[in-house]
Amino acid sequence: MLTGTELELWPPNRKQTDPADTAGDIRAEPVAGEPGYIESSPQIIGPLLMPRFEGQIEELPENTYPETLPPQTFEPEPGFTPEPAYPSRPAFTPEPETGGDSAFPPLEEESVGGAARQPAYWIISTRRCPQEGGRRRSTCQFDYFSVGDSGEPEADQPARLKQWLRPDVPVCILVHGSLTAWQDVVRDGRRAWQWVTQSDPTREVQFLVMTWPSYEVFNGLPSLDFESLGRRAAFNGVYLSQLMTALPAETPVCLIGHSHGTRVISSALHLMGGGRVQGYSLPQVWRDRRRVRAVFLASALDKNWLNPGDQYGAALPRTELLVNLVNRTDQALGAYPLIRTFSQAALGERGFTHREAAVLGPLTDRIRQVDVTHLIGRDHVLAAWVTQHEIARAIGPYINFAAKDSPPAVTVTRQLRQVAPPPQQIRAARPVWPPVFHWFSR
Repeated sequence: MLTGTELELWPPNRKQTDPADTAGDIRAEPVAGEPGYIESSPQIIGPLLMPRFEGQIEELPENTYPETLPPQTFEPEPGFTPEPAYPSRPAFTPEPETGGDSAFPPLEEESVGGAARQPAYWIISTRRCPQEGGRRRSTCQFDYFSVGDSGEPEADQPARLKQWLRPDVPVCILVHGSLTAWQDVVRDGRRAWQWVTQSDPTREVQFLVMTWPSYEVFNGLPSLDFESLGRRAAFNGVYLSQLMTALPAETPVCLIGHSHGTRVISSALHLMGGGRVQGYSLPQVWRDRRRVRAVFLASALDKNWLNPGDQYGAALPRTELLVNLVNRTDQALGAYPLIRTFSQAALGERGFTHREAAVLGPLTDRIRQVDVTHLIGRDHVLAAWVTQHEIARAIGPYINFAAKDSPPAVTVTRQLRQVAPPPQQIRAARPVWPPVFHWFSR
C-alpha cells in the first residue's frame, strides 16, 4: 500500500461521494436532464496530472480487499446462441445476507477421493454477460472453469478460485483477441500457461485466462465486423476491471493481451485510471493501488490511443510498466488502417514512434518496446506467439515482477532487438502494406 501525497484525477467540479457507497461500483454516467447530472468540461489527463506517489511501501493489513458489487445474473441477449462446445455453468450459491466478500460467493468444500483437486490455472468467461451498455449497472456473474493436469476445463465456483489464489504470488491474466472460439481458448490457454510458467521456472506465477465472446459475425462487411468486435472488446474492459478489483489488493497483476485483447486491457486500465469507457466509469479508483504491468502481443490499437487525452489516455499512468512487442510484417495488422476511416497504424505493427514519444513525455519511461519481427514473421494468431520460448524468456522478468526496470541482458539476443524508450531512440517500424494505406496513418 502506497502512502504519502497523491494528486487525484477527479474533475474539479465533480461531486465526490462517500467511498463506502460506491467502492467497486461501475455505473453509467448520468446524462443531461437526469438527476445527479453535473455539467463539467472534458478532462485532459496528461503527464502533469498523472498520479504521483511519495513515501514508503507498507504491508497491507489482512483481509483488506476492495469492495465489489454482488454478482447479478442477466438473461442472454435476444437471438444469442451459445457455442455447442461451451460447458454449462454450475449452480450458483447465493451470497448470505451477513455480507463478506461479494466477488466470490461461498462454496461448500468439494473433494475428489478425499482430497480437493488443485487446478493448474483458471479460465474466467464473460461470454454470457451483456455485451453492450445500458441504463443499469454493468455487472454479471462470470463463468469459472478450473483446468487441471488433463488440460480439460471443468465448471467450478468462484470461491474455489479465492481459495486457490495466494496474495503473495503475482497473477498473470491472458486476454485473447477476436475470432477465438471456445476450443481455441482451451488449446491456446494451455499453451500460454506453459509459455508463461516456463519463462522463469525459479519464480511462481498464478495464471488466469479471461475469455470474451469474440467469434460472432454481425454482417457481411469484414471492416464493420471487426469494428464491432473492437467496441465489444473495449466494453469487456469493464468486466476485466471488476475482475482485477476482486483479486487480493496486495497481489501484483500482469496483463497479457493479444490483438483485440490489448483493447480489453487498455479499456480496463483506462477505467482504473479514472477514465470513461462507453459511458461507464469506475468511482473511487484511488482505492485500488495494486502494482499492474501489461504486455501487448500484436496489439490491435491505434498507435496514438494511449496518448494523454486520447481514447485510453488514462491507461498508461495507471500502469507500472508496458512491454509492447512489435512485428513489422504482421499481415493482419498491415490491413488495420482499412477498418476505420482515418485510422492510425496499429500499435503492434508500427510501435510507439517519435511522435507518440513527444506527446507522452515522461510516460515513455514506463514503456519497453521489443522488435520480434524475425521470430513471428507474417503470423498474427496467438499460437505463433506462445510457442516462442525466446520471447518468453525476454519478458519473463516483467511478468513475474522479478525485474524492476529492464530484463537481464542475457535474455535479449540479436533476434530480440530491444528498442530503448527515450524519445530520441524510439524508431518507427517500416510499413509492410502498400504505402497508399499507410499514408492516412502518418
